[in-house]
Amino acid sequence: SVLASRSPVTVELGFRSPYGYATAEAIVEFDYHVRMVKTLVLKDRMSDEAGRAEIRAIGRGLRALFLEPIRWERNLLREEMLPLSRRDFLPGADEAARQRVRAAVALFGELPRKVFTGEEAPRHSQRRVTPTAAELRLMQQVSLGADAEPPPPSAGQLL
Repeated sequence: SVLASRSPVTVELGFRSPYGYATAEAIVEFDYHVRMVKTLVLKDRMSDEAGRAEIRAIGRGLRALFLEPIRWERNLLREEMLPLSRRDFLPGADEAARQRVRAAVALFGELPRKVFTGEEAPRHSQRRVTPTAAELRLMQQVSLGADAEPPPPSAGQLL
């Protein structure tokens, strides 16, 4: 049998985001892994040192899973980045919008075209905006890099 608490506690969880549930599930899996390793150490199937190394390796991977989104959040929630939107990429955007685009591209790399057009979105996305054919055409043409030239002004307006 795998080690377990003598007095386990049941807690009802509720999250506003599907990411909360995914995080809780990752923690449950990590907990089981740690208990399994500690069981193997207790049964002398694994040395103390190997058990600690195994837990540390898995723990590092789990921690790394959270570091990148924390970095994204820290940067995207800065006051000057909050207004960032698809409009910032369009021709005719003001200088502040172009600065936001340059900052976003410098921090995160070029925005994938499928994400920009909405073709690729998280399963749980509640975005219900369907772009018109003209808007979609413009989104396909617009530059997603920080220093590229915008498409010709005849392309129209979007969002």
